[in-house]
Amino acid sequence: MPFINDDLKAIEAKLGRPLRVLHIGNIANNAYNNARIQRQRGIDAYVLSFEYYHIMATPEWEDADFEGDVGDPFYPDWHGVNLNGFKRPKWFVAGPLDLSVRYLLARVKRRRRASFLWLVLKIEDWILCRKSARADTVREWLVRHCPPGQVRSYVPAYAAFAIAVARYAKGLAARIGGKFEEKVQTRLSRLLRHITYAQPMELKGRHHLIAKHLQPAIEAVKIASIDSKNPNIIDEAFTKVRICNWLHPFLPHLLNQFDIVQCYATYTAIPFLLGRTARSEKYCYAAYEHGTIRSLPFEATDEGMLCAASYKAAARVFVTNTDNIVATEKLKIKSSDVVLLPHAFDDEKLIRFAKTTGISPPESTARITFFTPARQDWTKPNPGYAKNNDRIFHALKILKDEGARPLLKAVAWGTDVEASKSLITNLGIQDMVEWVPAMKKKELWRTYLESHAVVDQFCSPALGGVSFETMVLGRRLISHLDLDMNRRFFGEAPPIFYAGTAEDIANAMRDVIADPLDTAGRGDAAQRWMKEYHSADRITALQAMAYREMMDIKLAESLGK
Repeated sequence: MPFINDDLKAIEAKLGRPLRVLHIGNIANNAYNNARIQRQRGIDAYVLSFEYYHIMATPEWEDADFEGDVGDPFYPDWHGVNLNGFKRPKWFVAGPLDLSVRYLLARVKRRRRASFLWLVLKIEDWILCRKSARADTVREWLVRHCPPGQVRSYVPAYAAFAIAVARYAKGLAARIGGKFEEKVQTRLSRLLRHITYAQPMELKGRHHLIAKHLQPAIEAVKIASIDSKNPNIIDEAFTKVRICNWLHPFLPHLLNQFDIVQCYATYTAIPFLLGRTARSEKYCYAAYEHGTIRSLPFEATDEGMLCAASYKAAARVFVTNTDNIVATEKLKIKSSDVVLLPHAFDDEKLIRFAKTTGISPPESTARITFFTPARQDWTKPNPGYAKNNDRIFHALKILKDEGARPLLKAVAWGTDVEASKSLITNLGIQDMVEWVPAMKKKELWRTYLESHAVVDQFCSPALGGVSFETMVLGRRLISHLDLDMNRRFFGEAPPIFYAGTAEDIANAMRDVIADPLDTAGRGDAAQRWMKEYHSADRITALQAMAYREMMDIKLAESLGK
């Protein structure tokens, strides 16, 4: 069914073209997923993910059915694996800030140099991430020939080298002469312009940014303090570093090419440092939290102060974690500026996968199998990170003492894998646990479908990625949630097996064991709930409504001037 939305229609009628949105920052692929589902629904969306290459923040991890080992997860080698035809979309850019900004400007303004800059970005990524003897040789050569004083960039020598080669070719063509010279000179001149535009900026090119933005930013943080009696004074040295690393002379020009700028996590600092607030016709931005404001804005640190100030200055704050509604209240963000938005998620992609694989629910004669893909983390008390997996193993011990023998498949990843294995041995439940290696996306989805139920985490009060995927695939979910907060967030609490303690988990497992075919329809109910409250259509519609309100703010301010 085509996506029909009144807010988007109104925006497009006013603009005379599709809405254009820039997403900045891509931790956990939230920006990529949002932009992708928005583009599927007619929004002209782009992602700027500068100097962050982690495997779980790349389009390949999300959508490529790849074969092979990418090596270091912080700098994955996508060049050395089989992507089975997948190509990174050109609306998603990851690379040095300088080059990324130049590329996006060229692409949005439809400049011919965009294709050249895209090639340079691919070369940049190859030199940084490729694991091969040839890449090692290139990196060593570049280190020896790096021009000093340039902005942080992994291959700052390539442009100077390319310019030297092009100039040599022009000279050679001049000596040959004739029609050949004219034709070659024209093409080489164009190439030189492209290369010059791609050349990394020297550090002195950003020094004026400090003079322009430092003191206004420090004052803005002070004004935005939660406690007016004890205003926060952010460190000048910290702010200088953040300005140098996150701002660019071309950024205001780039941001002004977009109707909406949406910043993720602490990347809200970018428009904030540039002076963009909710009450400025040109400088309106949205903040997207995905766990960001749970504790950081309330810490007495420079990062915390900047985070609090930049979220308070946003025109709209998208809250994706149910428990962070409380955080917006503590930050004194107006409720009218808060949008309760489910995590970026493409439900249709998983439903298509389930249909094409043709995996049927486990048979009643099969051994009851539970699957827990959550990271093993339970020995250190950290409510923002822990999973409390140990409770699952204690639940298995309860069942074993009763004579039940279900199988738990657990993914061997996280800081506490060895601690979990030791606990399993001490409890005497080794025959009930099977460790499996870390899986790619589609392998995870297949395992969800092959299991009787999925066991997630028992610490966070909010739904996470494992929960979304489990429910949209129509499988039963056992997890911990704050049911009242989820009811407030979504309008209806998700239909899962709620469990907080080992006894709760054991009770939920008993229900699954007693109803292996899910005749109670819990899996179907979870899938219907996802379609109603957590679908890509609903996620896009909520953002479109907020965007329309933001554009009305900009229009009102413009008329007021």
